[in-house]
Amino acid sequence: MKTNLLIIFLLIIFIPFAMLSGFSIKVWQAERSMAKQRELLLVQQQLEEIDQRIQTILKNYEKIILTQAWVNLEPWFLREKIRKDQVIQQLLILDNQGQRLFPPKNSSLSQTEKQFIKRSYILRQNMGKKSHNEKLSSIEEIKRTNKGWKAGYWEAGIYLIYWWQDQNGHRYGVEINRFKLLSDIVALLPNTNKDASNLFQITLNDSKEAVVYQWGNFQSQGIPAFNQINLTYPLTAWSLTYYQENKTTDSFWVFSPFIIAFILALLVLIALIIYFYRENTRTLREAAQRVAFVNQVSHELKTPLTNIRLYAELLEADIDETDPKLIKKLNIIISESQRLTRMINNVLSFARQARKKLRCQKNQQIADEIIQAVIEQFSLSFATKQITITTQLNALQPCFLDRDILEQVLGNLLSNVEKYAANGKWVAIESNLIEHQLIIKVIDAGAGIAPKLQKNIFKPFVRGNNRLTEGVTGTGIGLSITQSLMQLHGGTLCLLETKKGACFQATFDIRE
Repeated sequence: MKTNLLIIFLLIIFIPFAMLSGFSIKVWQAERSMAKQRELLLVQQQLEEIDQRIQTILKNYEKIILTQAWVNLEPWFLREKIRKDQVIQQLLILDNQGQRLFPPKNSSLSQTEKQFIKRSYILRQNMGKKSHNEKLSSIEEIKRTNKGWKAGYWEAGIYLIYWWQDQNGHRYGVEINRFKLLSDIVALLPNTNKDASNLFQITLNDSKEAVVYQWGNFQSQGIPAFNQINLTYPLTAWSLTYYQENKTTDSFWVFSPFIIAFILALLVLIALIIYFYRENTRTLREAAQRVAFVNQVSHELKTPLTNIRLYAELLEADIDETDPKLIKKLNIIISESQRLTRMINNVLSFARQARKKLRCQKNQQIADEIIQAVIEQFSLSFATKQITITTQLNALQPCFLDRDILEQVLGNLLSNVEKYAANGKWVAIESNLIEHQLIIKVIDAGAGIAPKLQKNIFKPFVRGNNRLTEGVTGTGIGLSITQSLMQLHGGTLCLLETKKGACFQATFDIRE
């Protein structure tokens, strides 16, 4: 396969494949991003559902607190009631002036009550005011609201106080038992399912990022969180964190319909590549077989043709020279056999060139002797067509030449004169030795070569399509083979500019 044809073939394959691959990667990235977003959304919904379930616990606490009576009760009774209640840790009552009614100011307080008063001090200042973390839609809603949650932090961690205000302006604050709250939250959350195939882990973290509770069958040590949300007020300092194993969204192959289509298209493209490659190589094999066949036939023809010419020349020596008709017929046989020999030699050279088996073997030769021998081969045919041959030979010194190449080059040039420039009735051959070069010129007086054809005459199978070539037999490979032989000999073949006819100059490298 020729290099330029191979490059074109590879481009035809590579460009669609590269475009399809680039487009597929973009689609895969988009699908991966969408799959990631869908998964994040599902996880977000799952975490928000857990958050809402935790909020139901606080709503239940709110109902329990508001359904109990706290007004006009004796301190001892309130203390006993708090002691027996599992949800309520401590109670705070303020009058409409903000003075503390409970725990009472004028009586001794327990240690737990003293600590409660300390940690609730800041909350007492802001009781009745909404925290910036609470979600209210308008100022009017803040004014209408007379109850809510307050969150604070003490040594043990978070503590919650639910407060409300009655119609007389008294304000009440109930601190929730933190251990009861944690117990109820943990009881509400699921247990770890060790048989689950989907590896994940969800952790409930407090305000210090310590894990309060976790579930799932995935070990998250050293793994970044897949998603995390903060709980709804008043537990906004707490968070839910989701960990998971690397899923298919993190791998390269997401088997979407488009990716499947891309794989199928790739398989089809590979099949087409194999098909066209086999077809191309099959065509090349068939062409090689045809060249080999022509080469073999040409070799087979060369032997009997040599015998025909040999016996014709022997017969020419034996016949009576007084019979001009017989001599003329014999000369035609010899001339035509020589022409056929040149054609066969061109075909064989063309076949060897296709197989890159042309060889150049230089040895000491006298160029003018070889030129005279070739001229002698054309003497009969030129005499028949009344073509005069003039020579100016100046290459009598020995030089390094390949005799076969020189004979074939000069034979092809004179054969073209015979076929295309016979109407000029004249051809001149010049030879000169200049330093390391042998220069041979073949000049005719024919119609010449049209300018539009001059740049293509050295290409194979190119022949002039005009009246000069009508009825002229030939293969169209003579000049192409001649130029290849000159290049093999280290020389050049060119067409020189002339006012009339054509002038070909062959320059041989005669160095050893």
